[in-house]
Amino acid sequence: MMRRRLEGACFLVLAAVVGLRPLILERYDSAVHDLTRALEVVSDPSPVWPLVLDFVILLVAALWWSFGSSHRRRGYVRSGLEWGLPFLVIGVVVSSAFAGNKRLAANGAADWLCCLLLAVMLVQMLNRAWRVRLLVSVILASGAAQAVECIHQVALVFPETEAMYRENREELWSRQGVALDSAHVEMFEARMASREAFGYLAHSNVTGAHLAMCVALAVGVVVSVTGSRPRTVGRYVGPVALTVLLVAALVATRSRGAMLACAIVVVLAGGRFVYAQLIDRNKARIFRCAWMVAAVVLLAVVGHGLYHGSLPGRSLDFRWNYWTASAHMFGEHALTGVGSGNFGRHYLSHKTIDSPEEVQTPHNFLVSAAVDWGVPGLLAMGLFLWFGSRRIFVECEDFANDGEGDTARGTVVRAGAIVAFMIFVARLPLLGSSDPNLLYFGTMLPLIAWAVGFLGVTFADIRQLRPVASLGAFALLAFLLQDTINFASIVPGTLVTAAACFAVAISPFSPAGEVSESKPQPLRHMTQFRLARILADVAWLGSLTLSVVGLAPVWRADRAIASARATSDPRAAIDAYLHAATADPLDPTPLIEAAERLLANSATGVIGASTLDQAIDLLRRAEVRDPYAVEIPRLLTRCYLHRASRTNQPVDRDAAVASARRVLEIYPIESQSHVLLGDALTARGVATDNRDDLSQAVAHFARAIEIDQARPAWETIRRLRPVQIDAIRRRIENAGRKLSETR
Repeated sequence: MMRRRLEGACFLVLAAVVGLRPLILERYDSAVHDLTRALEVVSDPSPVWPLVLDFVILLVAALWWSFGSSHRRRGYVRSGLEWGLPFLVIGVVVSSAFAGNKRLAANGAADWLCCLLLAVMLVQMLNRAWRVRLLVSVILASGAAQAVECIHQVALVFPETEAMYRENREELWSRQGVALDSAHVEMFEARMASREAFGYLAHSNVTGAHLAMCVALAVGVVVSVTGSRPRTVGRYVGPVALTVLLVAALVATRSRGAMLACAIVVVLAGGRFVYAQLIDRNKARIFRCAWMVAAVVLLAVVGHGLYHGSLPGRSLDFRWNYWTASAHMFGEHALTGVGSGNFGRHYLSHKTIDSPEEVQTPHNFLVSAAVDWGVPGLLAMGLFLWFGSRRIFVECEDFANDGEGDTARGTVVRAGAIVAFMIFVARLPLLGSSDPNLLYFGTMLPLIAWAVGFLGVTFADIRQLRPVASLGAFALLAFLLQDTINFASIVPGTLVTAAACFAVAISPFSPAGEVSESKPQPLRHMTQFRLARILADVAWLGSLTLSVVGLAPVWRADRAIASARATSDPRAAIDAYLHAATADPLDPTPLIEAAERLLANSATGVIGASTLDQAIDLLRRAEVRDPYAVEIPRLLTRCYLHRASRTNQPVDRDAAVASARRVLEIYPIESQSHVLLGDALTARGVATDNRDDLSQAVAHFARAIEIDQARPAWETIRRLRPVQIDAIRRRIENAGRKLSETR
């Protein structure tokens, strides 16, 4: 009895994690966004919470393997992910060790591994029909909450936000020190004008990926209701209404990739059910043919890109630029990878002038695995795809309970109430605000939508689970199709939903609640017991490692950073930032923000004469922790130039030139990188009458204008403004005049 209760509790916790993560915004970085800082109402997500949820997954796995999995009638159910996991662990460990920003790499990699562990654990636990129904209802309930938020944004939030923005436009940007004619403002306003709903996630394309999976799963519920008896109209109302809502929200995101992927899988699912008998007789052959078609399509895309140097359409052409730069990046870091979350830092040195966007991901899950984790990561992803798809399509299509079974509706409703309580209580501290009104409205609207969506699916009285499981597989296919041009695989909210759909697709349920006869049989008792002990030890070790290396230092640093940002006392803020830097020896953010705080207050003389020296020291320490972050040497260059103007020391001018060269090394095709190096060379050349420095400065100023003029004709947002070009030309004239005066 205790074992069953423990297993049930573990399953409810994992279901709550699946339902929670699509409804919150998560990130692995502790840096604060300038716009969020200017609003002073909400705060950016903390990197603590992804680690907390990962720790919960690991803890549940450890408890379950220790106490709930050694039953003599329970066997380990293969998920298909086992072959790739060892290679991914190797890639994650090596890439995190060699990454520039090790905190980002470790946080992102830990989350990916824990999401995979979540999929494996759900596969083991979905051995009863009511659990499958509960998990499907939780996924679709969170999809309903996401859909309502998207429609709410389009109908009310966007018009009101735009009106408020127009009223406070000048004040908002002045708080950030951003000129109204800058490219940053123009890009922000262009995105705001697009009216692309993004729900609770970071980007409309990511939200589109989540909704596409939910649409496919909702279609599975409709098909299940259609195939069950009695066929009353009332049973259709909930799932049909939910499907319509999800489709409307998907359209509101304006994510063409997600809509196309969703349409493709719905058509394929229709063919799957129409030709079910033919497909079941030839599953292995069709499986091989599908992989051959995928390989041909991949080769065709690569061949077209190599032959033409681009792909059709501007959006796909952008992706081609990301992928070609990633190929060069992979060539440099094939064995180690660059580390999770570090792509954007390395991309700047490989991007061309034709690729104006400064993206943080390559927009393809295969390319991302190769670049982030090197050869082991790419191999792991290939093994996941091959064995996972084989497990779903070839081995798990025939279910023992193809008929109508006991729905256990009361059990599902009671469990759903518990899951809803866990989701929305845990969600309160994750909303990023302490305003009671915002907390109330930000909780009640999604809670109502979640409850209605959950009950609509539950009271549809799902009896046939084969259609639901089949559409779970197609939901996962929609996710993968869109993620060939998207980055939803690195967003926890969509990744856990994909993991849950994967588990639903191969769930080993049967009417009696035991392992299905069509699934692998339980191992012998002693072998099973030994396997459970090994897995339990691994899970406990993982929990301990995550808590010591990740959660504890990030938690302490996050509290200190929050204290520093909240105080107006400069000295107290610097002390808090230094405490954060000591608590987490991997995170560069507290050092950078401390240096910025020092420089912001240096003019007032509050901190003292050594302000600039301390700021430079903090930035040098931050550069060690994040050597490929271009903003650090940029700020260092300005600090050295400022100190050189005070002290007239050659060492400061030399350091300014060295830092500016580092900026150019990280981002060689940015105009401002050349301008910054030109300024540093000019300062040193004027001080030392060095003709070579002045000649190089003129060349770099001219190169800045040349880069700007070489940008594509359609690119207008990121171009230099006329006033900036005039300022650069004056620099050329001044440096040229100094050059003519120097012998």
